[in-house]
Amino acid sequence: MEPQKDAPPPKQQPMIYICGECHTENEIKSRDPIRCRECGYRIMYKKRTKRCILLPLLPMLMTNLGPIVKWAIMPSNV
Repeated sequence: MEPQKDAPPPKQQPMIYICGECHTENEIKSRDPIRCRECGYRIMYKKRTKRCILLPLLPMLMTNLGPIVKWAIMPSNV
């Protein structure tokens, strides 16, 4: 198979980081410098995801931790 010469390069998805100084959100791509666009501060924190990441681990937690996890996630009817 021959590689396509006309294929566009894959698009870079910007990640959202929060400045450690002024707390503004900054979109930063993989090759961009790690620096706040508002104040120039260089310590940035990755914004938390809104996607639930516990669900794939739930069956494993239920078998390994059993009653502890069931108590924590199941509503009580008392």
